Amino acid sequence: MARVLMATSYDEQFPADNILSQPTREFWMSTGVYPQEILIQLTPAKSVRSIRFVSTKVRQIVVEGSEGPHLGNFVKIGETEIGDSRDLQRETVEINSTKVFQYVKFVIASGWNDFVSIHSLRFE
Repeated sequence: MARVLMATSYDEQFPADNILSQPTREFWMSTGVYPQEILIQLTPAKSVRSIRFVSTKVRQIVVEGSEGPHLGNFVKIGETEIGDSRDLQRETVEINSTKVFQYVKFVIASGWNDFVSIHSLRFE
C-alpha cells in the first residue's frame, strides 16, 4: 500500500492523493514552479522495479528512494525524459536498485508547460 505524505503544490480541487486513485480523470496538478515533488510512503517497505505513471506536459522525472523508517538519506534510483505530447503521457521509470524502500520521492524536474498533472502512479 502507498500513501502520499506531501506534495510541493496544493490545490483542493486537484489533491496529490488523486495520483493513487482510479480512474485517471482525477489527478494532481502542479502550481507551475520546478522542481515539483511528491513524497510517498510505502507500507510495508518494498523493493520497487519500476514506476508506471500517467501525466500531462511532464518533461523530466527523477525518482529518489529512502530505505530506513525515518525520512532522509534519499538516493537517486531512476529517471526518465519524456517527449512533448498533446495526449496523456503513459510512461515507466525503471528503478536501478534492488533495495527495499520505505519512502519514494517522485520529482518532476521540468515540464513542457508551466503546469503539469499526474493522473496515476503505480509501483511494480
